[in-house]
Amino acid sequence: MSGDRRRVLVIEDDHALAKAVANLLQDAGFAVEQRHDGESGFAEGLGGEYDVIVLDLMLPSATASASVRTCAPPASTPRC
Repeated sequence: MSGDRRRVLVIEDDHALAKAVANLLQDAGFAVEQRHDGESGFAEGLGGEYDVIVLDLMLPSATASASVRTCAPPASTPRC
């Protein structure tokens, strides 16, 4: 991915919807990664450096609110 472009992680189990969102973001100049399940998406979100994470709140494999709490950093740390 390019160093100057903002990085976005899309976590969406519907492949067609994830691709559509990713295409729109890429057309707007963002560097986009996609994950199609909660487990790999959250692992990538915690391990990668992203400016924004687009999260499907209705993921079947994990509750999104619990996942957001897992990703939520201490107030002084701008992550996830």
